[in-house]
Amino acid sequence: MSLSRLTLTSLALATALALVGTAFMLRQGGSQAQSEQPPCGQYPSARPLESAIPTPLVASPGTATGLPVQAVAVVGAWSTCFRPSTVTIHTGTVVQWQAETTLPVTVILDSGSQLGPIKHILEVRFNRPGRYPYRGRPGSMSGVVVVQGDPAPGPAWTTSGGSG
Repeated sequence: MSLSRLTLTSLALATALALVGTAFMLRQGGSQAQSEQPPCGQYPSARPLESAIPTPLVASPGTATGLPVQAVAVVGAWSTCFRPSTVTIHTGTVVQWQAETTLPVTVILDSGSQLGPIKHILEVRFNRPGRYPYRGRPGSMSGVVVVQGDPAPGPAWTTSGGSG
């Protein structure tokens, strides 16, 4: 067998193996598009890291500084829903919307007031009791913040960018 025929045979074999390997990875889900969003309310699954290094212990909030801890209610914002869709809080509590998707979502109260976009986190402090239905744009997701208790000083709600 000549050297050039041997080289061509080796090249063809290597190409065929690469194609088979790629097809196997795609069939096993090894190469998924980055734009795929997790289903509503579901976090992507991940295998825990195997490490000999123990997880460090963390002091509970407020104990290190002696300052009181502010209450925070966390709402996950997916591209198709908010979870939980209803949160019940006391006046003065912060609702923290956390982006669980790469798609930009803006939170708007049904009254028309725009609370703001969720870049990574959007925090809003509610100071007046009542029901605050809201929706996300774009999309058809919606939710409700139910505020209980006595009115707190300041406007009905505040964000780092403004108030209402």
